[in-house]
Amino acid sequence: MTVHDLIGIPFPHKAPLFASDPTVLDRLKRVEDLIEIHNEFTSLEDQIGSAQKIITCDREKLFDVAGFHLLLVQAITVGCVVTYGKNFKSSARLKLEARKIFRGTGLLIFHEFLMGLRDKWFAHQEYVGDKHHLFIFQDPLNRRIICNPHGAHHHVMIGDGLDWDDFLLCVQRTIKFTSDNISRACSRLEQSLSVDQIDFINSLERSYAMNEYWDQQPKNRRDPFESR
Repeated sequence: MTVHDLIGIPFPHKAPLFASDPTVLDRLKRVEDLIEIHNEFTSLEDQIGSAQKIITCDREKLFDVAGFHLLLVQAITVGCVVTYGKNFKSSARLKLEARKIFRGTGLLIFHEFLMGLRDKWFAHQEYVGDKHHLFIFQDPLNRRIICNPHGAHHHVMIGDGLDWDDFLLCVQRTIKFTSDNISRACSRLEQSLSVDQIDFINSLERSYAMNEYWDQQPKNRRDPFESR
C-alpha cells in the first residue's frame, strides 16, 4: 500500500541557508501571516453563526437568569468585532487592506462601521454609547450637595441591532481574499528558493526536521505571551 505524506516537514527557517536570506524570510512571513489570518476568520465565521442562533433563539429556553441573554450577546459582539478589526490594524502581522478586499462589493461602508465600533467604542472610548451623567442630591438646608454615583448610567447593548448578515459577508469576503493570496504567496516563496536551498530541504530526514525546526517542539516552543 502506498503511503502519502499529507503534512510534509517544517520549513527550516533557522538553518543558516534561510536565516541569512531576507527575501525568503519576508516571503515566508507573508505566507504564515496570511494563513494565521485566514484561520482566524474561518473561526470568526463560526462565531458569527453561533451569535445569530443565540440572538434569534427563544430567550426563555436559553438560561433562566435575568439579563443573561443580553450580556451573552454583548460579549460575543465585542469579541467578534475586536477579532475582526485587529487584522486591519495589526503592527506585528500582515495588515489587511480593506479597499482591496471590498472593492466593488458595497461592503466597505459596513466594514468602516465595524472598525469604528472597534476603534472608538470597544477598544477605546470615543463614542458615547457607554456614558455616565452624574446625578446629585440637593440639600439646601445644610448648604451642600451629595453625589449619587449610581444615578444614571447609559449603556448601549449593540448586539441585537448589529447587521450580522453583512458582518458575515465581510468575513466571508475576507476568507476568500486571504485564501487566494495564500496560493500566490506560496508560489512566490517556492520560486524564490535557490537550488542549494531546495537541495537542503530535500535532503532533510523527517524526524530530524520535526525535532529541529518545528516550533511546537518543547525545546522550540515560545511563550504565547511573548512578543512576535
